[in-house]
Amino acid sequence: MNTELLVNKWSHKIAHNWYGFDIAGVPDDWVIQIDEFLTWLEEVYPQFQIRQIKVKFGGLRIYLDLSRDGMTSFLYKEIDAKINKLEELYSKDLVY
Repeated sequence: MNTELLVNKWSHKIAHNWYGFDIAGVPDDWVIQIDEFLTWLEEVYPQFQIRQIKVKFGGLRIYLDLSRDGMTSFLYKEIDAKINKLEELYSKDLVY
């Protein structure tokens, strides 16, 4: 999967008036990891929306709309842990 396919696949989940994706140039394995996370998230919490997934200072930043209606604190913590893991990805080539 490449960035364009990822954006096309998940564009329906971008919250109204939000930015969506700004991940040009990220490594292919990052794209795969983002897709795997979003696929998992859609299975466990289908009402989520993407505010923005972007590169900042060489790493990912992920901003989601999680209304928490019907969400357990365990699930919220699990989602947060997965986001933190993705945000640990870093490439000096993406620092601009």
